[in-house]
Amino acid sequence: NYNFIASIPDGTFSTTPRLSVMQIVSNRVTEIGNSAFTGSSLNFIDLSDNSIQDFNRIPFEGVNATLYSLLLPFNQISSLSEGSFDNLRNLEILQLNYNPLNNNMPAFIFSSLFNLQQLTLISCGLTELNSQWFNGLSTLKSLHLSYNGFSELPANVFSMLYGMELVNVASE
Repeated sequence: NYNFIASIPDGTFSTTPRLSVMQIVSNRVTEIGNSAFTGSSLNFIDLSDNSIQDFNRIPFEGVNATLYSLLLPFNQISSLSEGSFDNLRNLEILQLNYNPLNNNMPAFIFSSLFNLQQLTLISCGLTELNSQWFNGLSTLKSLHLSYNGFSELPANVFSMLYGMELVNVASE
């Protein structure tokens, strides 16, 4: 952590089959090679406080069977495209807080995350809540939406969240 790493090239972890935790926090990462994590058994990836602008799902395909936690707070991700998380079938924790998403997320963006238990979207510039974002998240227990710009909670916005235990929409 706290270095000047700008990229994670292909093959970086190709000879580390027992590697389960990776933290590259507070660096300058902008690029991740498509096979950077292939060869590892990563279940926890923390890329907080870097310079990632575009979320590319391909590097995570190599660890989709083992990856449970993906932390991406404090990056520069300004939009998510359809299918961004389709290959992360075992993901239980996803943190996207403090990224300037500004409602630039398609409907059903998280619908393939059948095992997701915690979703954090704190201070992402969200001004509207789209119930379709949460479609399919029946195992979600914790949803953090604080410090966005919501003026209302639409009717039935959380109706598909059967396992919900905590919703946080606090602000200053």
